[in-house]
Amino acid sequence: MRLSARLFVLLFVSLLTIGSSAAVESEPVIALDSALVRTGKVVRLPREWAFRASSRAVSSQGMDALLEPDRVSDAWTGAGWFSLRVDVPAELVGQALALRVVAPGVAEVWLDGVRLGTRGGLAKGVANDSSIPVRFARAGRHELVLHYSNALSSELLRAGRPAGFVVSIGSAEGMERAVVAANGRASLMVWIFTSVFLSFGLLHFCLWLFQRDAVDNLWFAGLCLANGSLVFFLFFKELTTNQRFMLVSEPVMNVSGLLFGLFAVRFVSGVFPWRHATIVFRTMIAAAMVIAVWSLVHTWNALPFVFLFMLLSCVEMVRVVVVAWWKGRSGARIIGLGVLALGLGFGIALLRNLNLISPSLTPGGNLIPFASMVVLIGSMSLYLSREFARTNLELRRQLVEVARLSQENLEQERRAQKEETERKLLEAEYRRKSEELEEARALQMSMLPREIPLHDRLDIAVWIATASEVGGDYYDFISNDGVLVLGIGDATGHGMRAGTMVTATKALFGILGRDEMAHEMAESNRALRRMNFRRLAMAFTLARFDSSEMRLSSAGMPPVYLRRAGGTVETLELAGSPLGSLAAFPYRQIAVPLAGGELILFMSDGFPELLSEEGEMVGYERVATLLHGSGARSAQELVAELVTFADQWKGSRPQDDDITFVVVRTKELDEPAA
Repeated sequence: MRLSARLFVLLFVSLLTIGSSAAVESEPVIALDSALVRTGKVVRLPREWAFRASSRAVSSQGMDALLEPDRVSDAWTGAGWFSLRVDVPAELVGQALALRVVAPGVAEVWLDGVRLGTRGGLAKGVANDSSIPVRFARAGRHELVLHYSNALSSELLRAGRPAGFVVSIGSAEGMERAVVAANGRASLMVWIFTSVFLSFGLLHFCLWLFQRDAVDNLWFAGLCLANGSLVFFLFFKELTTNQRFMLVSEPVMNVSGLLFGLFAVRFVSGVFPWRHATIVFRTMIAAAMVIAVWSLVHTWNALPFVFLFMLLSCVEMVRVVVVAWWKGRSGARIIGLGVLALGLGFGIALLRNLNLISPSLTPGGNLIPFASMVVLIGSMSLYLSREFARTNLELRRQLVEVARLSQENLEQERRAQKEETERKLLEAEYRRKSEELEEARALQMSMLPREIPLHDRLDIAVWIATASEVGGDYYDFISNDGVLVLGIGDATGHGMRAGTMVTATKALFGILGRDEMAHEMAESNRALRRMNFRRLAMAFTLARFDSSEMRLSSAGMPPVYLRRAGGTVETLELAGSPLGSLAAFPYRQIAVPLAGGELILFMSDGFPELLSEEGEMVGYERVATLLHGSGARSAQELVAELVTFADQWKGSRPQDDDITFVVVRTKELDEPAA
């Protein structure tokens, strides 16, 4: 009986020993390298530590020291004990080593039951960057224990910040060099990039204040300030473990990233405007507001959408610049290089952050995107320097012009009394000529038909606007037995001499209208040459409308446009010398079949050569485009559309030449006669 009891006790103790050994062996173990002191290398201890809810109870579940949101242990409540086994080789016994603990909370460090010190962002009376000296008295296995607490762990995790601790070990000298190097790199990034971005942001903001119409400077200033905010909070958080800063920095960086995308697209679209830029920008503002509100509620979950928003912004601004470059827009090559660098730099970094490309493809890390912003600042500075140089050159030219005008003004003052006398004489002469011109204008307008002829199969509308008192444009009709003969002409120049040519052409038109229209054009040409108008000539188009076709002959007039019932537009152009210019010119005529519902546009060259306020002509291609896109269903509606377009196109610019429209529409078979 006693033997059985002894065997049972021995078996129970053995099982406890085995279980205890297994529990110990299950804890994380790291073997230190004997060359740790010789190389000066700093080693980061494993991220998995055994978690102890108290100093005695040991959990079998590992704990990530960084406490990343996707790997947080259910046992973590904001405080607890963490242990790690360390195998120390004989070469490290007695060597001066150092432990560095980086944590936003409070970490109390113990080695083999001996308290080494307290570190962390909330630790009192000690700098978080200072290391803890360590000397191992013997080789073999040692136990490193940390009691860690962080009252704001849940808030930090929701903001996407690490709430735990990171422990590194190395020689005392190597640890000091590593800390100095890491802080130096982060400080350099913070202060250099932040200073550059804030300086240029303030500079362009002041440029906008002094020149409010140059609003692109405002958007570029916003882009610089957004980058300054990003680079400051991104790199300064490597220099501090202040929990309040951590809780604020992540939402601020999310909002700064959204502002980066908005200002970048608005700046590029302002420099190179395009049709739908406003719609795209308003859509981006709406999306940015939603993501910003989400970032304030749960920063970590909103972060991928911030990255995606910034990536799409980079794609959009690169697209706008590429299109502007392809179209040869002013400044596209200079600013475009910087924008392409910015889009590429941030695009690669964002693809890495979204785990779409390997981090090995971006060895420069976060240096790449902010360096690309420096490239954009350089290209923007080069662009502004070029613009300033051009402005200065223009100012110098204007100063020279002012000096010349001043000299002329002095000379004009000397001639003032003489010119006053001449002015009175000129006013009298002007009144006399104005009366003559008004009489000539009345004569010219009397040459035009008093009313438009009515036709069973044709709908006709006309409009004329002269560039001076007496114009050179002319139109007329002959209607007889269902046949309509239409003539439209444009004398070279305008004024009294052009009106004289119109009078002569009116006399000749009364005998036109037979079948051989090319022959009639040749006869009219000879008749006008015999009148000896010298350099004066008449461009003229003659059209004859029968039951189902139009015969056409032209002498130097713009082409005739025919819009078929199906919507297609045909250009009818006949080469010919204006009447009265060349002798024996071989004029031609063509016959064009017509169907119901078709529009024929006759015009003088004053419309296609009409200039806008910027000096751009309407052009013949735009005339065909207008006719193709017209919704006019009658001749008068088409004339109204053309007149409205002409008024809008020229704006406040004076009309340089006479403009005449004659529109003929063929009626449908079942359409009632007028």
